[in-house]
Amino acid sequence: MEKLIISNIKDTFDDVMEDYINSPTYQEERRNVNAMFLKLRGELTPEQASCLNDILNAVDNSNNQLALEALARGVLNGVALYEKYVKSN
Repeated sequence: MEKLIISNIKDTFDDVMEDYINSPTYQEERRNVNAMFLKLRGELTPEQASCLNDILNAVDNSNNQLALEALARGVLNGVALYEKYVKSN
């Protein structure tokens, strides 16, 4: 059951986070980060810019995986606590 829950969480992550991703606060944050990135990248050689792209993509992927894992663990812990509470009453 745990693997099924995790699989469903990962499949629906974008749907669950859509309101946050589309929020003005997050959008402004992304614009600011992108502006800083583009400014720095514009000062680099093509090879350096490519390397920077690779690094930032790897960081984004790592952060995305961390967020998915945190969500999955939070849900699983919530389910476990709920079951423990229900069984104890």
